[in-house]
Amino acid sequence: MISVTERIKLVSHTTTLLFLVSVLFDETKAGRYLYIAMEGDEFTADFQLPSGVRKYFCKGNCGEDEMIIETYGNRAKSDRYTVEYDTTDRMVLLTIKGLIRADEGLYRVGVSDSSSHGSYQTFQLIVRDLCDEDVVFGQPRIYNATQGGKVTISCSLFSFPQDRRFLCRDGCNKFLMGTNDPREILDRYEIKHQSDGFFNVTITSLREADSGWYRCGVARKETKNSCQDFEIRVTDFILLF
Repeated sequence: MISVTERIKLVSHTTTLLFLVSVLFDETKAGRYLYIAMEGDEFTADFQLPSGVRKYFCKGNCGEDEMIIETYGNRAKSDRYTVEYDTTDRMVLLTIKGLIRADEGLYRVGVSDSSSHGSYQTFQLIVRDLCDEDVVFGQPRIYNATQGGKVTISCSLFSFPQDRRFLCRDGCNKFLMGTNDPREILDRYEIKHQSDGFFNVTITSLREADSGWYRCGVARKETKNSCQDFEIRVTDFILLF
């Protein structure tokens, strides 16, 4: 979870700046913060706010069609969004799962004792592309496999153990998995970091719907992300060349 004191990580195209921003609004005593996160990430943040009967989370200016969550309880969930109020620390905990580019924008988290805005904090969320740079084409670009079998792709992208490695498909419009761990398995997908700095991606129990273009990539905090394109063709038999 991102703490109250770690509100901003600004990433430019040439360098990374890490610093704090806290712009206060006199009329609401609320803070505005900037967050930068990656596509596919689970975004979590906490906001110090006084107690109130009504808790809400909205986008933009909190218009009628911009309200995401509004509750009179201490916890509510809507699709990918969760708001929870910690009565002990008087803190609103916010979670957005599976970030997409459309999540980018200005948000407001608040509490009140009526339908008014009450006390709130606003923040700007920027969602980085998974692939910042030109996509690198590895060799071989095409992997043939059979239904029910598995395929392992060697992603020739160097990464340090602490870097985030990920897998997506269809131009990264569909995020499949990502991890900072040396090895992780999620459903039929596995990412395994190798001793040479590269990593392997394995997909098991293949089916015809798995055919298509994929990207494996490395997400870095201080430099641009890099990706490698490859295609998987799943058939009832192995194609021999």
